[in-house]
Amino acid sequence: MLENLFLWVLDQCLPVSLVILAVLLVRLFLKKAPKIFSYALWAVVLFRLLCPVSLENPMGLLPAGQPVSEILAFSAVPVGVQGFGGPQTAAAPAAGPSALPGALSLLWAAGALLLLAYSGFSYFRLRRLLSESVRETGNIYLCDGIATPFVLGLIRPRIYLPASLSRREKEYILCHEQHHIRRGDPVWKALGFLALCLYWFHPLVWAAFCLAGKDMEMSCDEAVVQKLGSDVRADYAQSLLKLSTGRRIIGGTPLAFGEGSTGSRIRNLVSFKKPVVWVAAAAAVITLLITAGLAADRPVTKEPGTQPPKTQQPEESPAQPASPAPEQPSPSEEEGSFFVQEGSRLTVNYSFENGRKTSLEIQLPQGVTAQVSGGSIPMDAFQPEAGEDTSLDLVKDGQVIGSIDCMGLGLEDPAELAQSVDPAKNQLPMPIFAGIALANHADFEDYTVVNSSESGAAATAKYAWQEMSDLDVAAVEVPWSYRDCVLAYDWEKAPVFFDMTFEEGVLTGRELKDLAQGLKITALPQ
Repeated sequence: MLENLFLWVLDQCLPVSLVILAVLLVRLFLKKAPKIFSYALWAVVLFRLLCPVSLENPMGLLPAGQPVSEILAFSAVPVGVQGFGGPQTAAAPAAGPSALPGALSLLWAAGALLLLAYSGFSYFRLRRLLSESVRETGNIYLCDGIATPFVLGLIRPRIYLPASLSRREKEYILCHEQHHIRRGDPVWKALGFLALCLYWFHPLVWAAFCLAGKDMEMSCDEAVVQKLGSDVRADYAQSLLKLSTGRRIIGGTPLAFGEGSTGSRIRNLVSFKKPVVWVAAAAAVITLLITAGLAADRPVTKEPGTQPPKTQQPEESPAQPASPAPEQPSPSEEEGSFFVQEGSRLTVNYSFENGRKTSLEIQLPQGVTAQVSGGSIPMDAFQPEAGEDTSLDLVKDGQVIGSIDCMGLGLEDPAELAQSVDPAKNQLPMPIFAGIALANHADFEDYTVVNSSESGAAATAKYAWQEMSDLDVAAVEVPWSYRDCVLAYDWEKAPVFFDMTFEEGVLTGRELKDLAQGLKITALPQ
């Protein structure tokens, strides 16, 4: 779970960086506009930082890209390829995923917890300082121990003011802090700090957090001037300068804010003028268009003819199983009668020799269709011993890009599987996949669970193998080949596991994850 969260955060880094840079650029064009528009732009950054799903929009300004975790290839170096230390000499690849993501996820979690702990310590220290504050009226409190006003809290935010404020100064400050509360700034500030904890290693996120806070304060200053009149600017600026000389006491506390860049705020106050209607309207339109354009990615459309050519079935299997697979229930539907495709939704119905029936539902990528196998991508470890007529090819633009197959589980007893397999764990469960009997020149890498239940899981993986057709060549000299996979099983609903296999790179990592996420296995009445 921790590793998956870290990899998700890592995958968000590149698109978030581009969105932050875009907002920084647009802020330059809005320099003369009211700061409320610059402040509103940071909402799309916060959305991209915290939204758990990837959205697509044909009008999106940024193209969907490959996740960072895949670009970095967090997996063990396979045997037979050139590593940093030269050619590898072992006869087989390291089994299981690399330990690097796990180690990095622990480091990332430690940094996030440290930031949260510091914030919690600052918050309780501030609460102790405010223990002697006196309620003046409503949610307004006076305190002798503070030198600067601020808002504290989320559900019932309170305004804390220095007891030394004059009546005139109190009018400015209360107008400012009450505007914060009406606008929901305490909640936005807390969400921004949560994002900062998740992305504490990302310098652009720190810059966004600081600049959003500055825009927030400046927009409130402008609201005060608009409400009380431009005549108060000089006195208000003098009050800000006076209050800025106090000792900082709320830094690092996300539930309390009130300090800001005093110099920038004063300069903005002095130069602020109520904008003409057309300037405000233009700024509003720019803000809305940029926000809509950055909130979702633009789908990547592949040019016709760029799909890899159809792979022919080799005469001899390069990676035959080391031992015969145990006898398993096999599909027995007649060719062409077992699947239905409606739009992009594919339903495949399997009837097994032991009387069990199962339905597999898949949401295929746009433009992909299924047909009865006539030349599937060869996956020798996956070829079932019977019922090959139930294999399906996946076709796009006239090219076979993948296939759907099934094979019996390594263990048949659900009780044994329940005791030996943890579906949520990012480690290939061999009691499920033992039937494929991988030879020492074939393996799975990057097995990553996308969703799971008590008795099943759907995961993405890479199938790696060496084509050892020339027995006179040493294994270390043979390059490794790869294909992308989506693997799924549920021992309570089907006596087989299912695999969707694709030529490497035909689908993006996001598309593979979406396939695994939308896959559904259902037991049918016998």
